Amino acid sequence: MKQVFQKFAHHSPMIILVVYLCVNLVSFWFSQNRELVNHFEDDAYYYFKIAANIVDLNMITFDTLTLTSGFHPLWMLVLLPLTAAINNPFLFLRTVGIISTLLIGTGAIFAFRYLQKRYSPLATLFASAMMLSCLIDFGSTGMETSLLIPLLTISILILAKLSPWSRSDKTPGQEKYWIWLGISLSLAQLARLDAFLFNLTILVYIFFSDRSAQKWMRLIKTGLPIFITGCAYLLFNFFTYQHLFPTSGLSKSIQGGWINKAFMAQLFNFKNPEGTAWNLYLALIFVAIGFVVYYLTNTLRKRKNQQKGESNTLPLIVSAFFLLYTLYQLFGTSWVLWRWHLYPIYLMSMTVIPFMVEKFLARLQQNTKSLIPTKKIIAVCIISIFMLMTVIGITAGNWQKTQKILFPYENYLIAKELNTTLQQPVIFAMGDRAGSFAYFFNGDVLQIEGLVSDYSVIQAIEENTLEQYMTDFGVQYVVSQAAPPSNYSEWTLLTPLPKHSSGPKAEIRLCKRSEFLRRETQFEPIFIWKWPSCLSE
Repeated sequence: MKQVFQKFAHHSPMIILVVYLCVNLVSFWFSQNRELVNHFEDDAYYYFKIAANIVDLNMITFDTLTLTSGFHPLWMLVLLPLTAAINNPFLFLRTVGIISTLLIGTGAIFAFRYLQKRYSPLATLFASAMMLSCLIDFGSTGMETSLLIPLLTISILILAKLSPWSRSDKTPGQEKYWIWLGISLSLAQLARLDAFLFNLTILVYIFFSDRSAQKWMRLIKTGLPIFITGCAYLLFNFFTYQHLFPTSGLSKSIQGGWINKAFMAQLFNFKNPEGTAWNLYLALIFVAIGFVVYYLTNTLRKRKNQQKGESNTLPLIVSAFFLLYTLYQLFGTSWVLWRWHLYPIYLMSMTVIPFMVEKFLARLQQNTKSLIPTKKIIAVCIISIFMLMTVIGITAGNWQKTQKILFPYENYLIAKELNTTLQQPVIFAMGDRAGSFAYFFNGDVLQIEGLVSDYSVIQAIEENTLEQYMTDFGVQYVVSQAAPPSNYSEWTLLTPLPKHSSGPKAEIRLCKRSEFLRRETQFEPIFIWKWPSCLSE
């Protein structure tokens, strides 16, 4: 019986993962249009629209009139051939969903194998439960995390092979892995630009910890691909847009104070069930701090705290990166974090969590001599049930979400209607949730949060001159799913929305007499005003 439970504990994470991947693949291919459109995050439609404009117009643009750099380059490079080959928008969505699932699944399979080889069944199950939650959350977004997760997984696997951390540092041919590490990290950096913080953490650790004769050569092998790809990206931006950094990053770095209050509100929101992921992130901040303190304490005491085949270097690197990433979000940005921004949780679940669970179990075994195998089996069963319930719950939640008429599908319906009722060409302006609307709308859409527009929109937001910019741009209609008061005659729309950003806001005055369309939906009402809205009569 004990062997049966051990086999179950060993194989159950992989079985659950494969079942989830199969369900997700079938869902993307056979779901109706409503469920399909709602599968993706609205930001994914920014990618899809820009990719379509690159293919159709040979111009890197969202609104078809100005250039934009508001995207992560590697995911865009994956989407471009798909966009060129597939003309049907719904077939394109199905294909992207399937590719995202396969990429996420590939990374997860390697990650699970890594856990199974290095940790006990209990530690593996506990870490797998958290990891599965992350993968399920990331797997349906259609965002750059589809590439980032497998690339980060590969980087962790390579790091595990390398000296001075691995006990196999004398293995012949080991040095070649440093080049592969540099390549995988450089690709991860292109997949998501803030992954450079992970790369920086690794390079700093190599610099201070490696005392071998190959130290500088290892730094060059690892750092050179990162440096080359980073410089190539910045130079491309400079010569294409006359700015080094992407518009999405700049718009989110506009400070409205010394700390990102929007992100702080997310971390400490314990009442909203949708804030569970950020509450977990908050808990892991303390876990990361605790591990760094644990490591430093043992280092000062000159103690070696290693398990067979595994050092504490990987958990230390990930913990340091987790804290650095958090500090960057708190003091370097002003926006909330969306689900796909929480990818450091995945790295924590792959390294820090199983390491600490393993240490806890070892200490428990030492202090509880009477611990019998039956209790271990019970613990395995409890964690397995917990993991299974987690996966089922999140999967059911995602499925239920796509069954509702959420705003991406509402945007599709309203865009489809406007395509037939308005004489093209026409220019709309929209802030939050503009991606899915623009993807299905035949006209041009100016994104007035600055995320996928040009740099002048960011400047207009800072100077509160966005109204004049919209008029000069030729905007004819403004769309918003933020509702004005029921009895308003004139209303000021703030962009970005206060709940999304603690940075500067631009004011857009909208008058009731210029309302063009008001549509009550199952999700939230959609309002459209003619622009300019409040002209003097």
